[in-house]
Amino acid sequence: MDLQELNISTLKEMVKTVERSSKRIDTIIQPFMGDNLNRKQWIELYQVGKFISLLDVYSRITERRESPDFIISFNDEFIGLEHESIKDEKIASDFQSTSALFDDAAIEFSKRFPGINILANISLSVDRLVFKKHEKSVFIDTIVDFVSNYLSNQETPRPYFIGDINIMDHSMVSFNYNPIFHNINQLKEDRLLSAIKKKESKTTSYRENSNLEKQWLLLTIGTYYPDSFEFSDNPFQIEVISDFDRIYLMEDIHGYLWRIK
Repeated sequence: MDLQELNISTLKEMVKTVERSSKRIDTIIQPFMGDNLNRKQWIELYQVGKFISLLDVYSRITERRESPDFIISFNDEFIGLEHESIKDEKIASDFQSTSALFDDAAIEFSKRFPGINILANISLSVDRLVFKKHEKSVFIDTIVDFVSNYLSNQETPRPYFIGDINIMDHSMVSFNYNPIFHNINQLKEDRLLSAIKKKESKTTSYRENSNLEKQWLLLTIGTYYPDSFEFSDNPFQIEVISDFDRIYLMEDIHGYLWRIK
């Protein structure tokens, strides 16, 4: 077997592994999917589903709720699970405003074209999409018009800020935007401890609200978005004193999971 055949074989096996992982996650989260999920809730559900799939003991989601965000069954024991994404706040503001723009465009598309449920993955062709508040409605109309024309195969000028677009059938209307490549910062120890501290004061209310003694915290990083963080292959050793029974850190893209308490 030559090197090219080996690489093709390895690639095919990697694809199969990803497909198997996706099916496991879909099975875990399917009972909790619904048209009423917004983008933030969908990402949270998907990440918790991936977390469940990475645990070495049979586990499942039993309830999606608030404070804590989920109840899970782990080794036949019910546990409260709080989810928190660690983000680079310096970048997050611009990213969130752009995300909200595409979310609002999806809502407008639903109003104009009821019954057409699609997932549109849209890549930006600019580093930052900057717009003023009074310009937002113009950008929304531009996005909706472009997506609808693309669906109907109409020749239409591509807006300057849109790069590639991929559309598929979906259970709801969702417009996901993908920013162009950014250097992702490494997660530092102080930022990790800050995220834990943010949730630490709420552990008592989590126990009271869920009527469950055991509470876990899931921290997530490593998404495709520029406001996320990376964690090195040789992560720093950190000793955490916390009221949470367990704390996990998950890097989403690669599916890495570390238990840090």
